Amino acid sequence: MCVRGPGPVQVPVRSLGIAAGPLTRYSSAPMSSIEWPDEAAVMALPENHRRAVAAVLRHLERRLTGLQLEGTATVPAAELARLRGLGEAAQGAPEKANVRSLLAALEVLADDIEPQRLKGYGSLDDRQKRTLQQLAAAMRGLLAQVKPAEEDTPGHV
Repeated sequence: MCVRGPGPVQVPVRSLGIAAGPLTRYSSAPMSSIEWPDEAAVMALPENHRRAVAAVLRHLERRLTGLQLEGTATVPAAELARLRGLGEAAQGAPEKANVRSLLAALEVLADDIEPQRLKGYGSLDDRQKRTLQQLAAAMRGLLAQVKPAEEDTPGHV
């Protein structure tokens, strides 16, 4: 079973460690039917889009690799290699811009644990809501302190 997103990418549900629920669109297409765009098409995206795509692809590749290493999921090696190749193709931007793009993507993840974003998981009491708000705020605070390496270099303008 695969989760099918708005584009041509499919990711096996079992590889993500989630179950397809009533709100999840899925397909029973085998893994071999994944239709990734070619690297040239990814490289032809505008620079800002490439940076955003590179951050997402790196995050996805790292998470799937982590699941594989933990032994909690089996991810086809060929698909991980393809994902890695597309991520590298998308990295046509300077590294500093890639770091900023990744940090922006991580800020979105912090937003995703706000109580209003988690309503679909059930109700929360006020204390639980404050805990999630505090956790999201702490994550955003940490991310605000993270700077690309060259910005920390003395004398860097």
